[in-house]
Amino acid sequence: MSRAKRLATVAVLFSLCACSAMDRLAMTEFKPIDDSTFEYKAAADAAYPEDSESAEAKRHQWLERYLADNGLCPNGYEITQRRAVHRFRGLLGSLVDIFYVGRCKS
Repeated sequence: MSRAKRLATVAVLFSLCACSAMDRLAMTEFKPIDDSTFEYKAAADAAYPEDSESAEAKRHQWLERYLADNGLCPNGYEITQRRAVHRFRGLLGSLVDIFYVGRCKS
């Protein structure tokens, strides 16, 4: 593989990682309630639809990344409640806030 192709590959991979991190930061919010309980809010939109299994998996990956980055829930976690609240419905899709309540496993 030529040097130019390697550099292009690295640039593409870097941009994909950066976009994923930006999505996580822009589309989520984490709020600890007590030592083992938390609220997590993630947005659902055209890119990450509310009823998409892969989008839901991505939202859980973002939560897991937050927990790992902050040393929370070392034994895992469980979601105890999930509620979707529609903020906007339009021709091109909806904007939905998904609220999760979770707790760290002991």
